[in-house]
Amino acid sequence: MFDAKRRTQRIMEELTEACQQNSMCSTRSIPLPFDRLACIRKCVSPNCYAAVYLDQPLEPGEIDVKYSKYKACFHRHWRSRYANTYSHLN
Repeated sequence: MFDAKRRTQRIMEELTEACQQNSMCSTRSIPLPFDRLACIRKCVSPNCYAAVYLDQPLEPGEIDVKYSKYKACFHRHWRSRYANTYSHLN
């Protein structure tokens, strides 16, 4: 299980890096860091962003206590969607 979580974490990190470079979430398109972070999280996982933040989006300066829920959602979604890539780790 640890290897699966580590693998999914690495995938999340790679997607985050890619989304940071995405023109939609660039500093030119979205100059405010807070709005840019929301854009990146939507880019990484639109479903998890909607599930965790849609009803109560973060406000500037607010501490993101929901990030662990977002991250857990990402792990669940990714593992269920790509279960065959994890079968050898169980």
